[in-house]
Amino acid sequence: MFEGSGYEHIVKQKVEGSLLIRKVCLVIAYIMLFTLPSFLVLSLCPMSLVIPLIIIIASITVVAYLMTWKYTSVEFEYSIFGDTISFVSIYGKKSRKGKLDVTIKNFSEIGKYTDASEKHLEEVVIDRDYLFISHLLAEHLYYGLFDEDGEKCIVYFEATDKAISLLKKYNPSAFRAYERETRKFITTPTQKIQDKEEE
Repeated sequence: MFEGSGYEHIVKQKVEGSLLIRKVCLVIAYIMLFTLPSFLVLSLCPMSLVIPLIIIIASITVVAYLMTWKYTSVEFEYSIFGDTISFVSIYGKKSRKGKLDVTIKNFSEIGKYTDASEKHLEEVVIDRDYLFISHLLAEHLYYGLFDEDGEKCIVYFEATDKAISLLKKYNPSAFRAYERETRKFITTPTQKIQDKEEE
């Protein structure tokens, strides 16, 4: 979406992997939070206290649900304003956490995540990584390398044509570095034939 002279883009994390596990674990936790205390109440307490205590247990379970279930609905937003790109995680469409701000000129590389770039990155020592993507097989998956507090960092995000245009405007050398570093890992059809012959 556009807002003034800046640019914003949001992607929703797919319910898979760790997010799916989080959902399942929370559902189990809600059930246990209600059933176990209720069982104890029914077993140990006089009947006059059962209903009030069950209501209290149910209320606690509802509060726990309201406070935690939002973390199973995750969106990632990045915004470009001036020469800065900002990333943030949004939980339950309301709570915003994990913000990362990077001056675009501080990126040493920016490029599409491909087989060639994956091989290239295997040779790079990464101290810290940031993921702001819907899923690992996203079609427009890009990465950016930068230094932060003496550490080599990488951020993964899903770039639109507009975002790429703005990033190139502020740091074209990062894209040239990407092309230079990944070129040697690109396998041409001729190379594939040669590799098969050598095997």
